[in-house]
Amino acid sequence: MKYSKFLLAAALAGALVSSRAFAAPTAAPAAKQLPVLVKVVHPTQLPPSFKDAGVTVSFELDEHGVPHQVAMVTYVPDTVAKHLLPAVAQWRFTPMLENGKPVKTRVIMPLKLVEGTERFASSAPNPGSVNN
Repeated sequence: MKYSKFLLAAALAGALVSSRAFAAPTAAPAAKQLPVLVKVVHPTQLPPSFKDAGVTVSFELDEHGVPHQVAMVTYVPDTVAKHLLPAVAQWRFTPMLENGKPVKTRVIMPLKLVEGTERFASSAPNPGSVNN
């Protein structure tokens, strides 16, 4: 099977943020700054049939902006996941900030598998959903 190099572009979906402030209605809402993607590692050897496919991944982002426990939310064949998940695990983000301090957070991120650098360069990848 012929393989092609793909780039990832985060879908430009609105961010959904859940906060501890919602759990305690009497507490003042915490000032939060969402993580921002700053380094992308592109997967290789993805089947051409996945060009322009939409997938969703989830991961825990640590206080240093490093993804852990990267998993597929959307079903993809193991042959795709084995190339995609290690690439996402190498991504780097600015950390989630709560009251100016880095905190761990759970991220659910929709992605689009795109061929070529032009379309990726014009996208602004940011987490689709951040849960803290």
